[in-house]
Amino acid sequence: MIDFDKLPQLQESDLQIGDILIYEYPPFDPNRLAEIIEDPKIEGWYNKMMAYAWYLIHFAIPWCDPGKDRTHYKRFYHAAVWGNVDISRDTKSPDADFQNRIVEAGPGGTLQDSLDKSLKSRGVQNIYVCRYKDRDADFLYKINEQIRKFYNDTDLEYSYETAWLLSVMCSLRYKDGTLREMLEEHFSKETALVIVLMIRMLINHYQEKHQDKMIACSTLVAMIFYDTEKYEIQVDPFEANTPINIPPDFEMDLSQLMPMSIEKDEPYEKMEVGEVFVTPRQLFESSSVECIGYMHHRD
Repeated sequence: MIDFDKLPQLQESDLQIGDILIYEYPPFDPNRLAEIIEDPKIEGWYNKMMAYAWYLIHFAIPWCDPGKDRTHYKRFYHAAVWGNVDISRDTKSPDADFQNRIVEAGPGGTLQDSLDKSLKSRGVQNIYVCRYKDRDADFLYKINEQIRKFYNDTDLEYSYETAWLLSVMCSLRYKDGTLREMLEEHFSKETALVIVLMIRMLINHYQEKHQDKMIACSTLVAMIFYDTEKYEIQVDPFEANTPINIPPDFEMDLSQLMPMSIEKDEPYEKMEVGEVFVTPRQLFESSSVECIGYMHHRD
């Protein structure tokens, strides 16, 4: 496990192209919900509910995906990548202006932002920097080529559905996630594993043909690395964690939907899935990267 107390505090000059930035949100603040209701800039109940959902989604994935290290739990809610892109893209300027920037997926699509501005955001407590381990002479060029490909596609839209689906999938992915336990209760551990594997395979297969429909923060980062065809992020989707709490009266008889059983000796574990449907925490905990330090919120 990482000793967070010993991680060095980094400066912008320490960043390298292709570094993965994992954002930690400040503690949950119920007063923020009251602020949304009272905010005159957010007009209409629909927009206020969308603002509610946007605030809560920052916690949905961390709550459902607490990760390996329960002692040093972090509210990881967002992922981005450090790349060199044309910051004049949206100005229609005839002259390109290539600079090192944070490249990320957000409500406005695939965007760039300055590190200083991000660190001053009220939604940032820390940004942890993860660096790909097995870099070679081609890494910087190939990874930035993909960063620019996604960044330059201004038709890409952020998928709220993907973001919420990630939180649901966490409870299926983990061995003791509540939804996973429900499958095991109604079928068997082996059958539950097959169901989850098939869901993962279908989602990732769909994504390969429809990347533009699956853009969220961490999926964008995973797609960038995956599309290099050389630097895919390796993840372990079956780490154990503490299950989320589901009310005891929430019951569902799945046995009538899919009455099946799988023998233990069937080779289901040999299935291979190119994982791009991943959470910020999975990126952080991947064996493909190492955390080299962090940057703290700036006033």
